[in-house]
Amino acid sequence: MQKFFDDIGVNAASDVVTILISSKMKAASMGVFTQAEFKEGFTQMGISTVDDLKRKLPQLYQDLKNPEEFKKMYKFVFDFARDKNYKNLQVEIALDLWDLLLSTRCRFLGDWIDFIKTEKKD
Repeated sequence: MQKFFDDIGVNAASDVVTILISSKMKAASMGVFTQAEFKEGFTQMGISTVDDLKRKLPQLYQDLKNPEEFKKMYKFVFDFARDKNYKNLQVEIALDLWDLLLSTRCRFLGDWIDFIKTEKKD
């Protein structure tokens, strides 16, 4: 998966567009695209090659600014990121995802993250 994102010039660990792409591919798990997810995602995005995806990146970044598109992606993240054997998301993963997804959207995010870290129960 890292090579895929490297090929399109995106840092998989720190660029929120990776989550948007994963949501459009309806990926079941973080870090993995099945062949079917890959094909469906490319079809859904109206592209057929990795070069097409590179050219589509500016539009995907614009999509992230659309509140409805962001909301769909945010709802997708919970099932995408959680361990399928558990009902909840691990706290550490939730904190990382909130930082990735909300750092430019929530001015109180730092306070929220600090609160969760101090109140976290094992």
